[in-house]
Amino acid sequence: MTTNNAIQTIQKDNTAIIDALIKASEVAMKLCEQGFKVLNVTVGNRNPVIHINPSKRCAKLGGASIKRTKGSALTLITMAASIDGVQIEWTIPHHG
Repeated sequence: MTTNNAIQTIQKDNTAIIDALIKASEVAMKLCEQGFKVLNVTVGNRNPVIHINPSKRCAKLGGASIKRTKGSALTLITMAASIDGVQIEWTIPHHG
């Protein structure tokens, strides 16, 4: 296998993950520009996921509850919204 063939194979095999990284980066930059704090980004076989710090700005994202984690004093609710095929998640406490 020549070097050019090896490079073409690497690119072909990794196109989906590279595209997901680029998309996640673009959306993360948009979120930062809007004043959100990005906590981490996960890129895998499914849509990229960006975890953000919860704030009043999250109301602008809309979102829906996707997970509830019950604790002794409160319940944590994970919210999610989608921007350009990237899932945005944040966790809020619920005292009820």
